[in-house]
Amino acid sequence: MKSLNVLILEEHLVFGEALRRWLEDRAGICAVGNVANFGEAMRVARGQKIDMVVLDLVLPWRHGIAMISALKALQPTMKILVFSARGEVSIVAGALAAGADGFLAKRSIFDELVCAIQCITDGGRYICPNIAHDLAMRGIRSDTGRLRPRPTRSFTFS
Repeated sequence: MKSLNVLILEEHLVFGEALRRWLEDRAGICAVGNVANFGEAMRVARGQKIDMVVLDLVLPWRHGIAMISALKALQPTMKILVFSARGEVSIVAGALAAGADGFLAKRSIFDELVCAIQCITDGGRYICPNIAHDLAMRGIRSDTGRLRPRPTRSFTFS
């Protein structure tokens, strides 16, 4: 993986520090900071180029979805991967609408985190499979007309 400047925004500093070390030691990613609140994240983002933020949505004094918009306004090319224990469909949809490039559940394994970072770095979006399934099912059940399933054909196998 190419060298990336990654900022970790995680309320629990011990967890953020462990994540920073894993990313540096196992994936060769340069973590430029491990911060615990929005003000610190904005200070770091104002002072240096950040390629990606790994962001927990639950932080003191500011909701993560608002932070996504503010960080993107500061550095529009910055990628944001939400890494959260919260995975409700409404929260995921809000994060993506605010500009997040991916969403990963904290119950994921380390290799999936690295995969998500690589996918986003390569220009894609990443949503972990269980959350993607929940989003798809919500769309299928939706009666708003924004996303409706196509009629399916029956196939017979002999």
